[in-house]
Parts: sequence; C-alpha cells; structure tokens
Amino acid sequence: MKVLVVGDWHSELHEEPVYQAFKDLGHSVLRFSWFEYFKSISFPNFIYNIYHRIQEKYMFGPIVLRVNRDLVKAVSQ
Repeated sequence: MKVLVVGDWHSELHEEPVYQAFKDLGHSVLRFSWFEYFKSISFPNFIYNIYHRIQEKYMFGPIVLRVNRDLVKAVSQ
C-alpha cells in the first residue's frame, strides 16, 4: 500500500513515528512537509514579512495555494 504522510514535520514527535510505523509494516511511504514553505524568512520589506506571517497563521494566500498545488501533485504521483 502507498501512504503519504502529510504534516509540518517541524518536530520528530508526530509525523515521524507514523511514517516509521507504516514503513515497518512494509508499506511504501512518502513524506510531505509544509514546514519548508513557511520557514521564517527575513525579508527586507517589513510589509511583506507581515504578509508572510499572516499567511502562515491564517492559512490563506499564495504560499498556501502553492502548498495545496504541490500536495495534489504528490497525491497524484
């Protein structure tokens, strides 16, 4: 069975044990992390920095659209 484990993968407490359990059971397991999309990036423009943080907190905007697009692509693969 193919399994896609989706999460922020920010820590090793949640997604990693699920990933390992499926892998130990012999399933084909892939990871999808959205943490990389929302890493705190230091932008020179203060307004853009605030906009980036709002997208992360409320889950809307171009970054979220990119995450959704990439997730659909990962699921289809």
